[in-house]
Amino acid sequence: MCIRDRYRKDRVYFTHKSLIELEATDGNKSDFRISYDEIDLKNTLIYYILENIGFYTRFDLESHIFPGNEYFDAPKPFMKINLAGDTTVFNKQGLSKIQINESLFPLVMKEGIGLNLRLLNKPKATLNLRTGFGTRQDVYKNSYDRSETVADTIIYREMETMKQQGTELSVVGNFRLPLGLSYTTNADLLIPFDREANKVIEWENDFNIRLFRYISLDYKLRLKNRVTDTGSYISSDHKLFLRWTYFLR
Repeated sequence: MCIRDRYRKDRVYFTHKSLIELEATDGNKSDFRISYDEIDLKNTLIYYILENIGFYTRFDLESHIFPGNEYFDAPKPFMKINLAGDTTVFNKQGLSKIQINESLFPLVMKEGIGLNLRLLNKPKATLNLRTGFGTRQDVYKNSYDRSETVADTIIYREMETMKQQGTELSVVGNFRLPLGLSYTTNADLLIPFDREANKVIEWENDFNIRLFRYISLDYKLRLKNRVTDTGSYISSDHKLFLRWTYFLR
């Protein structure tokens, strides 16, 4: 379910996006699984002081509804290690499913305020560049990430909540292309004031092609930098949806 709202009056421009996506599958032995679960909220308010220059403020939130699990084809031994290094919080043998997080967590919140420059403002193409002060909170309450495998035991380590402040840079664009194709892009960069902290880079791409009046095919690609003890890498997440859209007027 996706809700998009736009409000424009004089120098004020407000956009809101609420996206809730659920995907369920039937696993082995009729095991009902939530394979994809996401809540994505984006709110941006812009006040233009000139035709293409203004000030912006934004609030974004990312979460999920159901607890997260990882599944395996065959039973395996697992171990969870919390932030204090305690290995007795979870140490089981012969499981084919393990819960790695609770409902709503991880919870990611982003806030920002700064200058918005409208680079392109056409009926079929818009492009905005934003820069300013940004904050980010990654709240990992009882959330675990797969770390390593030792002697056939899969080890999960508890993730530590992070709070960052720094300079943010965003590029937001919407393009209506021929043959009923549309493209939306949102690239975010946060450079923390703490020089020892890692930069946060996220790039969302959404390609949508209309098949019928209310039915379209939606392809989403998200790229994000991740840092581990062994180095950094770019992770990618691909999703393909058949979307039904109806506009309330």
